Amino acid sequence: MYQIIKPASIINKDFESKIIISDDIFSNLSTIIAKYPKSLIITDENIKEKLLGDFSPINLKLFAKNIKAKKNIAEDLARELANYNYAIAIGSGTINDLVKYAAYIANKPYVVFATAPSMNGYYSENASLIANNLKQSFKAKIALAGYFDLNILANAPIRLIKSGLSDSICSTICRADWLASNYILSSYYSEIPFDLTYELEEKLFKNTDLLVKKDLSMISLLTEILIYSGLAMTFCSGSYPASQGEHMIAHLYEMQDAKNANLLYHGEHIAITSLTMIDIQENFLKLDKFKLKNKNINSTLTNIKIVKEQQLLSI
Repeated sequence: MYQIIKPASIINKDFESKIIISDDIFSNLSTIIAKYPKSLIITDENIKEKLLGDFSPINLKLFAKNIKAKKNIAEDLARELANYNYAIAIGSGTINDLVKYAAYIANKPYVVFATAPSMNGYYSENASLIANNLKQSFKAKIALAGYFDLNILANAPIRLIKSGLSDSICSTICRADWLASNYILSSYYSEIPFDLTYELEEKLFKNTDLLVKKDLSMISLLTEILIYSGLAMTFCSGSYPASQGEHMIAHLYEMQDAKNANLLYHGEHIAITSLTMIDIQENFLKLDKFKLKNKNINSTLTNIKIVKEQQLLSI
């Protein structure tokens, strides 16, 4: 199983980048990294212990197991990158956000080796970081190369795999919110981001039983969806197609009850808040004052709401 995705051909943005999905990448880790001379390799103690074994180059920076994606930590990392040609991230959400923002600040190319199909931020141009005790989005670097080893991804904890599914399943909820904003506020809207993932999502949602059994074909499908979702955000120059009301509720919860919120992964938050947003949208559609002149927002939004509560609850 081997696939190369070239982002520029998908989203029509002028940058050099390639994405490699295979079932045999980490066994060649040293050889691949050698293609990027004078690089700083960034991961955490947990990944080092479970995945990297004896791989301990002198240019390896290890964060603690419980490292948080904080802006000041990424800024410190950016200063370290001044002495290197490349930044190489080995990890998932937190590590990826720290490194891609640091690479942007330091103006260094970065490469990512994914360790879990847990979120859709691998190929977006923004990083989600904590600044002034608030989770915020910041401009970040898109990866020069992304390596996705399906055997590594399939062996990620099942909660991380379910988290990735949940982070993608909210796309139709985002679509409804975004379309409502377009109708009411005349904000920018595009169908292209959803065209990238619609058919893939339909297939995945019908086979979630195989996904939780870590079937490689379904892991590959989820990985593609998460990659395309990130590319969709890059295409739009914003998180509109993948982050709307459900993410705002999740971030509010994280601020209000950080201790308990930290017990859950990001995607697990989104699975719960997606159900909340479905209820909010249903109530929204019942309000007559939002039936706009020449545009019946009720019927349009109802027609695009493909995600059902059963699909979310069955995860």
